[in-house]
Amino acid sequence: MATLDVLATGGGLRGAIASEWTKLWSLRSTPWLLSGGIALMAGVSAAVGVTMRNNFRADAVQVLYPVGDLAVWAAIVVAQFAFTAVAMVMITSEYSTGTIHATLQWVPARSRMLLSKTIVVGALVFVVGLPAAAAGVFAGGPTLAEFGEYEAGRVWFQILTMAVYFGIGAMITIAIGAMLRSAVGTLTTAFLGLLVIPLIMQISGFPFLIKIAPYMLGNAAMNFMNLNDTHYPPVVGLLVVVGWAIGLLLVALRILKTRDA
Repeated sequence: MATLDVLATGGGLRGAIASEWTKLWSLRSTPWLLSGGIALMAGVSAAVGVTMRNNFRADAVQVLYPVGDLAVWAAIVVAQFAFTAVAMVMITSEYSTGTIHATLQWVPARSRMLLSKTIVVGALVFVVGLPAAAAGVFAGGPTLAEFGEYEAGRVWFQILTMAVYFGIGAMITIAIGAMLRSAVGTLTTAFLGLLVIPLIMQISGFPFLIKIAPYMLGNAAMNFMNLNDTHYPPVVGLLVVVGWAIGLLLVALRILKTRDA
């Protein structure tokens, strides 16, 4: 914290980053949401693992299920929303309290303001996402018992991909929050965009929607975290997610520049 306070005296992007870091940790919700994300990853993975194990035994099937895929399921369905909430609070709380006016006085360049928030929350959530993803793997894996498949290289790589996705998801939430300003609107939009809409498109029965569904944010994320090459290589899934993030941030920046605080 002291290092960032020193950097803040220099102004510019480094000073804006230091300021956003300090403001983020001044929120009581930050440590609770981050620790909640880790707990959700562990708890949901373990619960789903127990359910899958019991189903496999009841059906008398012989199958090996990758333990990393189990954690990915927990990440995409539940845990990611604890991390997106960190980003949501970071941007929308300033609009609800009116402190966005002070923020823009300190950092009048709106591109710098948006970039600093994006860097801080993206980096923080990525770092916390690593132990969160590991907690999901190592809490859920044993509950699969004899049905768990452990491939060290795949497991550790999936932990990294989950952390990357958590970080990018937080950045996307910053963009949505900058556009909507509302906490409820931001979290609802993130939930719909990351989970609900891609699923509806997949099961819609409309050929056009089914065809473009793999390129929706949530489905592309599942593609690269599960190392799935059904529709395209996993690296393409990552590029699709990054493309969504860049596109939404550019739209958010455009809105910030043309709208009063």
